[in-house]
Parts: sequence; C-alpha cells; structure tokens
Amino acid sequence: MPEINEREIIETLAAKDAIREKLYMYCRSMDRTDIRLGYAVFTEDSEADYGPYYRGSGRGFVDRLAREENSRVVTESHQLTNISIRVRGDSAGSEAYITFLIVARDEDGVIRSSSGTGRFVDEWVKRDGEWFIKKRVFCNDFIKTATLPEPPLVFGGSKTRDDPSYAALAPVQRYV
Repeated sequence: MPEINEREIIETLAAKDAIREKLYMYCRSMDRTDIRLGYAVFTEDSEADYGPYYRGSGRGFVDRLAREENSRVVTESHQLTNISIRVRGDSAGSEAYITFLIVARDEDGVIRSSSGTGRFVDEWVKRDGEWFIKKRVFCNDFIKTATLPEPPLVFGGSKTRDDPSYAALAPVQRYV
C-alpha cells in the first residue's frame, strides 16, 4: 500500500481551492465590469481563444468586454459548475462548465437577452505563489438570443465597484 504524503495532499487541495477562487473571480470580474479583478486571473502573456468572437490575450479579452459593457450591457450573470482540476506541481489544467445571461442594448437601442452554456478549458501556472490562467479555450455549447420588449427590472446591485459585494468582501479580498 502506497504511503500517504499529507503535505502533498494539502498542497494539492490548496491549489485546487486557489484555482476555483480564480475561476469565480473571473465571473465576478465580468459581472461587475472590474478590469483589475479580471487582470488578476490571467498571466500577462496569456492566450485566450473565444472562437470567432475573440482571439488574443486574456487581459485583452477583459479590456474588450469592459469597453463593450460600459456602453451596452444592462446586466449579466455568469455561473460555474462541474469544475474539474488536475494539479501537476506548478502547473494545472481545468475544465469548468459555464452558464451565462447577458442583457444588452444593440446599436439601434433594441434590448436583447443572450443566454448560453459552454466550458472553459484552462491551462494554469503558479507564479510567485499565485495561480494564473496561461491559456484559455472557450468551448461554446449553446447560445440563444431573444429580443426583450422592455428592460429587465434590475435593483440592489451595480455593474461597478459600487456593488454591495465590494463592501462585504473587502476584509478578505486581496486582488483589488
């Protein structure tokens, strides 16, 4: 029977938890249009492949969405499920299923709702004790777009740093 290396188990569990937190951080950065939070997920030299929508750096994708969302997006929500992570020393791989809803005005002022599902397939690296996405491939499974007759009722939160979550998370959030 192989010997159990408790330190290795703890390090692997800590790595998985840190990677999961970064995945959640990415969703939060999208929902709050928080560029600094989004940058904290990707290495400076990262690659991101979102198919025909975007190919370039991970931080470039964050910038692109921030520009678009500041002028068009009314509200959005991203959720992750089925997160699989494999740690190999200072590198790791993950697959996370994503469900999203984005409500935005198009160029003509028409309000559209886009919802969909897909998967983030990420390659991770650990630098200076912190995990970052080095390469992301978004695998789209489904997107449906519909026209809405009127804007949705949105209250209690904000797509900015004025959102109440910033006050609630302030004592423990080290990436902003």
